[in-house]
Amino acid sequence: MAELNWGEITERFSASRNWWITTTGTGGPHAVPVWGVVANSQLVFYGSTSSKRSRNLADDSRVSVHLENGDSPLIIRGTAAPAGLAAQRPELVAAYRAKYIEPWDAEYLPDTPYGTTVVSYNIKPISAMAWSFAPSQEFNIRRWTAPKD
Repeated sequence: MAELNWGEITERFSASRNWWITTTGTGGPHAVPVWGVVANSQLVFYGSTSSKRSRNLADDSRVSVHLENGDSPLIIRGTAAPAGLAAQRPELVAAYRAKYIEPWDAEYLPDTPYGTTVVSYNIKPISAMAWSFAPSQEFNIRRWTAPKD
């Protein structure tokens, strides 16, 4: 089986409605589902600066991000850095509007009153791993490592 590559990673994250973000703070690990998009091959999510995940990231930028599918996991380790208000990033607004199209999604998009105060976070990946529990496939862990800067 081929090694994991960034194109497959971004494709799978693009297709997943919800991502799980895990941060670390004084109270220990904190996991929460978020909406996320891939913009310019970069994984991005947003959140209120008062949220536990945002407070944790202000103290420690390390993050783990994974998909909801436990039968075919994909996990990224890296850091998440604030990148300005989500509503002021047109590429994010467009990506969120294209991905979250259910009628009940509309009020939580970055260019709504809710979204005008949420901060976007760019994920800088360090490594990723994926595997599958599909009965027709041999179990094998595939890995990806970010190129050195």
